[in-house]
Amino acid sequence: MKKRTLIRGMMICLGLTAFILCVMYIVNFRQMKTDESGKQNEDSAISVIVNLGRVPVQLTIPGVYRMGPFRYEKNQFIRKEGDFISWEELEQQGIITLEDGQLSTPWTEGDYGPENSLAQKNIDGVVVLPDKVTSIAEGTFSNCNISEIILPDGLKEIGKNTFYHCSELMFVSIPGSVKYIDESAFAGCRKLKSVTFHTGLEKIEKNAFYECSGVMEISLPQGLSEIGEGAFRECRGLKNVHIPDSVRNIGSGAFRGCGADKIKIPHQVEEIGPCAFQGVIYIDYNGSAIFGNKDKFWGAESMNERN
Repeated sequence: MKKRTLIRGMMICLGLTAFILCVMYIVNFRQMKTDESGKQNEDSAISVIVNLGRVPVQLTIPGVYRMGPFRYEKNQFIRKEGDFISWEELEQQGIITLEDGQLSTPWTEGDYGPENSLAQKNIDGVVVLPDKVTSIAEGTFSNCNISEIILPDGLKEIGKNTFYHCSELMFVSIPGSVKYIDESAFAGCRKLKSVTFHTGLEKIEKNAFYECSGVMEISLPQGLSEIGEGAFRECRGLKNVHIPDSVRNIGSGAFRGCGADKIKIPHQVEEIGPCAFQGVIYIDYNGSAIFGNKDKFWGAESMNERN
């Protein structure tokens, strides 16, 4: 009898745990924008849904949306409304500076050198940039706990180390207005799962996505001409890679250490640097670039017979 009671109790606990987890995976967060008359406007509702780790956002107001903790209410777990910091507040507090379209943050002297301590302390969660941002200065959001960044369509340049080691960043979409992704812009974002590129991007610089080990697939856009040295180096989860025929130069170690079994290189590619595909099992290429005797197949294990 005691044994049956114990088993029944364990089953109830397991069922309750599964229910709680399911509820925690799907959460709604709403913040209503108030118009000038003081009434809430349903059409301008801001909603965030947390679903299996994904944070798809449908937001209209630029600022920082910090998710609050879970609480138990009305027989279910819901997430408390987090803090919202408007862009105006960020500028007034000196956390962010926006001048002539360039976004930056002040740097102070830390224990190990200059650091963006104000940004690290105040910017986390989902960040929505205003439309007037055209470039992001070096290191602006480095080491911030951002989970998702919404970039404006008018953005043209993502600077060096902009999102360096944003360890919670999971999703990013690069608008077609961006022509240039600078050195180490997203390096060390190990939780990054998805990067969406759009036509308009021309160059990806050195180590731009170094050690983004969570990314499993990339489709580079038509119009891209150069993939810099180590651009996707040590992206060990990367299985599928699409390189457009507009690419002319692939830098040394560009895909070194990625997890792809096969990569097709367009024959239009003219230059391929040493060890560009080291660790890749097979590459398919019929272009004119030449590999060295000590760098056979640019580091790949095998390659097709060229015509």
